[in-house]
Amino acid sequence: LQSFQKDRGKNILFSQEHLLQEAFQKKKDITLILLKGLHIKGIITGYDTFSILIEYEGKQQLVYKHAISTIRF
Repeated sequence: LQSFQKDRGKNILFSQEHLLQEAFQKKKDITLILLKGLHIKGIITGYDTFSILIEYEGKQQLVYKHAISTIRF
């Protein structure tokens, strides 16, 4: 069971990484929907394990991944 959970976690991280990388490289417009319901629109200008840097109309916002409910592409 522990092995299955580790593999599942790796697959989720790989899938997340793939989607973020594609949006970052292609400069796709996205919407981050936060747990509190706030919508943040823009283009991903950077990301790491714990956060996403998004730019909209020349302004940047750093959003922590644990605060995100949904990412719309």
